[in-house]
Amino acid sequence: MTRLHRLTLAAYAGLTSLFPGEFGRRYGVEMRLDFADDLARCTTVADLAMLVVRACGDLLISLAREWWATELLKLLIYAGTAHASIWLIGVAIAAWQWPGGSRLYTVVISFAVLSAPGIAVTLWLQRLRIHHSGYCSLGVAELD
Repeated sequence: MTRLHRLTLAAYAGLTSLFPGEFGRRYGVEMRLDFADDLARCTTVADLAMLVVRACGDLLISLAREWWATELLKLLIYAGTAHASIWLIGVAIAAWQWPGGSRLYTVVISFAVLSAPGIAVTLWLQRLRIHHSGYCSLGVAELD
């Protein structure tokens, strides 16, 4: 196996590790093995380039489709929207300066900076709840 093949295989393995939770665990290894088989059949750089373009296109579409269906993405969108709204309020206040300056601007920007860890912790706790409830419901189903 050439150095280019090994590098391509490592890059593909890195991309497949981006799949969310259960899907990545279930299908990631199979996808890497299939890609390695296809990669072994490549004899020219042109063959390799065609394989990489096709495989990465399929992989990116699959990544988008799988992440779109997750609860974590929805939580990230909500948190990002909330955080961006706080920053936009700060920018709007800065643009609308009262005579003598606005003390509210520093308060809003400070809140935006200080709220980032809180939003991150909230997301992390929510993800743990989702992850835990998935295991709990799986365990109950197995006991029935």
